[in-house]
Amino acid sequence: MADIFLSYRRDDSRSATGRLADRLEALFGPERVFRDVDSIAPGLDFEAALTRAVGGASVMLAVIGPRWADIRDAQGHLRLDDPQDTVRREIEAALATGLPVIPVLVEGASMPTAATMPASLAPFARCQAFDLDDAGWQDDVARLAVQLQQRHGVDPSAPAGPAQRAGSGALELVELLAQPRRVILRRAGPGGRDALQRATLLLLASLLLGNLLIGLPLELGFGLVGWVLNGTLLGLLAAAGGGALITAGWRVAGVRSGWQRSVIGAACLWAGGWLYLAAGLMVFALAWAIGEPGVFTALLSRWRTNPQGAPGEWAALADAGVGATALAGVVLASAFWLAGLAWTLAAWNALRIAFGAGPLRAAVAGAVSLATFAGLLWAVLWAAGD
Repeated sequence: MADIFLSYRRDDSRSATGRLADRLEALFGPERVFRDVDSIAPGLDFEAALTRAVGGASVMLAVIGPRWADIRDAQGHLRLDDPQDTVRREIEAALATGLPVIPVLVEGASMPTAATMPASLAPFARCQAFDLDDAGWQDDVARLAVQLQQRHGVDPSAPAGPAQRAGSGALELVELLAQPRRVILRRAGPGGRDALQRATLLLLASLLLGNLLIGLPLELGFGLVGWVLNGTLLGLLAAAGGGALITAGWRVAGVRSGWQRSVIGAACLWAGGWLYLAAGLMVFALAWAIGEPGVFTALLSRWRTNPQGAPGEWAALADAGVGATALAGVVLASAFWLAGLAWTLAAWNALRIAFGAGPLRAAVAGAVSLATFAGLLWAVLWAAGD
């Protein structure tokens, strides 16, 4: 998904926008710049593609020419007064999601006032504009590029070596936890082999890190490596099954997103959700280990010699009482889990946007996926009980 979204009116600033896009693509790379003419492939839903692009961008450049606010439709009505006007909807979507919007004035245009725009665009009227003058075009674009890089994190196009790719992957994992909408739209929106590989690496990294977080407070010693590797393998198997359930849920809801995009979305969803769950488990286990030193070492030792007694050992530990430190761990762990629940809802909404589905279909897909998972879990527990 592109980092820079170019919003413009074709009847107002087509030439200037094309010139600006060419220069930005030369500086940052073609994949970093979204311009509807070049960025939406034939056959794709235009509105859905625009929604995904706005949601996945880092900054919007609203290119304003001399006639931007005055262009009228065939009936003589101002386009800006039409709630369905594409440019208006692009800017409204950016403002609603908190995407930074930079008005870029070209061909001697001045910034429109709030009085000439709908009330929904009032915040846009207060944005600081950036002038691109024909006489100093190259220098002005260079200054704009510096601003995009320093203030909005758009990196210049450059070949990435192994270290750069690893660093980029780590940063994307952090970004996924903080801004699931942007990462999911960037990866699951367009899909493709590269996006699938990146999503798989995100999932693998999250499983390794999550199992490490859980294993550290358990006092496993040299067994920590085996714990992490085994847990990661089991996590990959669980993610494959969970991904199949999520894909099936969307299909039952009537959404045909393609297997690659479904797998990418499911991998991102599983990666972020697992890390929030693992962080809560780490806090819980760490607090209990501090309150009851050696408790996990003793439990693991007894469980290895008597695996059938594991449930009884845990029940005895619970009956022994929960100390203040362990209770604090429960509270903090619950905070992580609640944050993870909120994150999951935001990530599911991002999948809805990426797949071009409405809220009702997203709710149906979620209900079907959860019901199927609950049914399978019940069947497994029932079989284990027998």
